[in-house]
Amino acid sequence: MRHVFHSIAILALFANVMSAVEFTTKTLETEIGVMKTKLEKITAESAKDFITSYVDPDDLEKLKKDGGVEKIAPEFVSGGKAAELLKVLKSIDLAKAVVDDKEKTISFELTKKDGEKEIARGKITFTFKKDSWRLKN
Repeated sequence: MRHVFHSIAILALFANVMSAVEFTTKTLETEIGVMKTKLEKITAESAKDFITSYVDPDDLEKLKKDGGVEKIAPEFVSGGKAAELLKVLKSIDLAKAVVDDKEKTISFELTKKDGEKEIARGKITFTFKKDSWRLKN
């Protein structure tokens, strides 16, 4: 029942964002689901595609200057970043969403615990660029 209320809240949030963002048929909720599926099966090779598909284009340019996706992709998987991101995405329905209409972003603030359930901690931001949702941080 709790997930139903979270889904309704997320859909209401998307309704507000749609007016501020040139929105395609892809919703953030759908995109997060696709990301989780890809992260559950990620390999060093598929990480290249994941990074280029889901990292904010501006951040991707910075990565290219730091050695490129080819260098980062294996570390993303073996260094535990992919597993950490998956944990965050699985915890997102427990997070508080913050919409920034000006920057066209949605951020989720994650806490250490939700009652007795351990969840990821920190902040994750999505931005709508190039007709899709991208990871900003």
